[in-house]
Amino acid sequence: MNGDVLVKATVWVLSLVLALVFISLGVGKLAGFDAQVSRYQSWGMSAWDISALGALEFAGGVGLLIPRVALVGALLLSLEMAVLAMVHFSFEEPQFVTRALVLMFMLLGISYLRVTRMTLNGQN
Repeated sequence: MNGDVLVKATVWVLSLVLALVFISLGVGKLAGFDAQVSRYQSWGMSAWDISALGALEFAGGVGLLIPRVALVGALLLSLEMAVLAMVHFSFEEPQFVTRALVLMFMLLGISYLRVTRMTLNGQN
């Protein structure tokens, strides 16, 4: 039983940390902060594309905090991070590739733990 409490606490702590990361990234893109927007514009993305990406990050971050949609939010954000890692790789930005992959694996870890907990709780 203590293991279940530890897993639940780990999922919530990771979800909270990642939610804060993605909410802040999303707000930065939606508000048009230069630090957030300039790199995406250098890749040829339009203001609309950047806003859509910001909305996805914001919604995914909020979704991580809502149990019913947390799995979907984590999976969408992990897909975004996989695509972003490929974009960083194509623009020869290895430090950002690593960051995107770390975030992706953290999100996939949360997804795995949530699915495992749902499966275990459903069998009881």
